[in-house]
Amino acid sequence: MNHNSLVMSLLERTRQLHEEIELFEDEIVRRIKNQPVLQEDKIKNEHIIMKLNHEINQRTGELISLYEDKNGKKEEELQMISGNGNTADLLKLFYQGIEQIKNEFKGKPVSFIESVGPSDDIYEITIPFSGEEMNGKCIDLIVIFNEMINLVEDISQDDWKYIDYIREFWEWESPQNQKRRYHCSCNKWKNYVNNILKYLISFIERSQPLFDINMNISITKKQFSDEQINDMNYKEEVLKKNCFCVYCDKKFSKETVVESHFKSKKHFQMVKKSEERSINETMLLIKELMTNEEMKKVVQSTIENLNLKMGRTVKELDEIAKGNIMDEIEINEEDLENNEEIRKGIDNYPIGDDGRPIPFWLYKLHGLGTEFKCEICGNKSYFGRKEYEKHFQEAQHVRGLKCLGIANSVEFFDICRIKDALALAHKLDVMKKEAEFDVANDEEFEDAEGNIILKKDYLLLQKQGLI
Repeated sequence: MNHNSLVMSLLERTRQLHEEIELFEDEIVRRIKNQPVLQEDKIKNEHIIMKLNHEINQRTGELISLYEDKNGKKEEELQMISGNGNTADLLKLFYQGIEQIKNEFKGKPVSFIESVGPSDDIYEITIPFSGEEMNGKCIDLIVIFNEMINLVEDISQDDWKYIDYIREFWEWESPQNQKRRYHCSCNKWKNYVNNILKYLISFIERSQPLFDINMNISITKKQFSDEQINDMNYKEEVLKKNCFCVYCDKKFSKETVVESHFKSKKHFQMVKKSEERSINETMLLIKELMTNEEMKKVVQSTIENLNLKMGRTVKELDEIAKGNIMDEIEINEEDLENNEEIRKGIDNYPIGDDGRPIPFWLYKLHGLGTEFKCEICGNKSYFGRKEYEKHFQEAQHVRGLKCLGIANSVEFFDICRIKDALALAHKLDVMKKEAEFDVANDEEFEDAEGNIILKKDYLLLQKQGLI
């Protein structure tokens, strides 16, 4: 390649880079304007936008280096292509360039010029989600939950249900987290919180590709003050109370023994090695990520999904296992087209989130023609069993129960009449009182001969001098 062809290739490359950037930008705008309806397609669309943006950044970097011309070749080559001010040289160079192009393509078959644009591999997206994650709608922490259960052996496994864990696993000051943190070794806790952070980063990268997680983490770390980090430190008084040293992974019999241990050289060495600051930063990062609005929605969706699964009958679970019923309903694009005939034949025809009518087969499958009324919500109507069940956790229903003097609990699920709610509340109060220990009537005493006597009988016999 001679000097002239190099100049032409540099100029052509600059032009081509500008053209590709414009094409990629047009494709991004088109994809943002035409958002898909299905969750899977939405995630895929965002991943493609991210890839296109990455391609734009690469080409922009190359353009910047071309325009900076640090080695001075650009200026030299521009002078040469302009003929150094000599018109004869300029024409000579022009015809030389044409001759070179002719020679280069002589004898080669004619082929159509391919249009410049995104390559096919940009559109080939495979996003690995587990079944529980439902294409990024929910989080799947069952493995980490099992790890949390095994942090401390002598704590009951039933004291923290999975659904409650999902609600508050990042609330480090909660009694459940505190109990485990102060009863397991520092290394175990470090591995546990690191696994949570790794999962959250992986989940956000897969489900929210346009959210720059790495930049967000670096900014968040800089915002942490020493006071915030130190507030997360282990409290020595709590360690003494529990008679356990998290740094040395040792259990002690008395508080006095713990106090003397805390003054030992070995303990101070283990504290230095513990990387407590790193653990505290990880815990704060997890909390920051979970307070993100998108993650709040994900947690809510996860809780709703778990409640839905717990409410399924054995028959439904068998049908899902056999594949007769889909766990998550997939809608084809064809089914989302307007159907005016069906729409005219049904009153209050439901409209989806995309503003288009729901297909008739889905309307029937969800039972959206069935009306459920709730007296507690002011005789409000809910169409379809799913919406009806969902409303029991919503603010309006909870407020309605509160007005009746009833705290919302699982016992009141599927109770929609005021009369039934009050009757059930009364019954639960009676059962609670019956289960309570009545000191006056249930307390028992033992006499000198080992006979068990009720307290009131014992006191009566004592007054009579019979005991």
